[in-house]
Amino acid sequence: MHPEISKSLFEDQVQKVLTNPELIVNRGWLVLKHSYPNLVVAMRHRKSGQLRVFGFKFDGWNDQPPSLTLLRCDSEEELPHSQWPKNPQGKTYWHPGGWVSESGILVPSKPFMCMIGIREYHEHQQHVKDAWKNYKNQSSYELGQLLIQVSEVFQKSDV
Repeated sequence: MHPEISKSLFEDQVQKVLTNPELIVNRGWLVLKHSYPNLVVAMRHRKSGQLRVFGFKFDGWNDQPPSLTLLRCDSEEELPHSQWPKNPQGKTYWHPGGWVSESGILVPSKPFMCMIGIREYHEHQQHVKDAWKNYKNQSSYELGQLLIQVSEVFQKSDV
């Protein structure tokens, strides 16, 4: 996608999030940065009270999904792997880096969120056949909806 079209789409969808009190106020999100291609959102875990900062990179939006990393609360440095959310029993959204799955698939050295709509999911060798192009035009995978999905997974995690 042409960079200017990607930027325009990003800015339009970010504005929908910023002007939606249901998302910002009721969910307790704090948008810290929204300058193409970066979106940084702080979210508080309802059960533990822990604050996590989610850094999204929307370069190439929406021909490719956003990349996601977690950041330190006091800087834009990546959060140490040990402080990433943990999976509740029976769930597998949060993957630490540098391990091999039961089926022998090597996981990258960085932790990542394993969820449709997140770039690291679609680039992982186990999911390359689950192409982003199958989802990118669905309303449930617009920018705001992706944020909701990430938020819901975060709320279900152990922090």
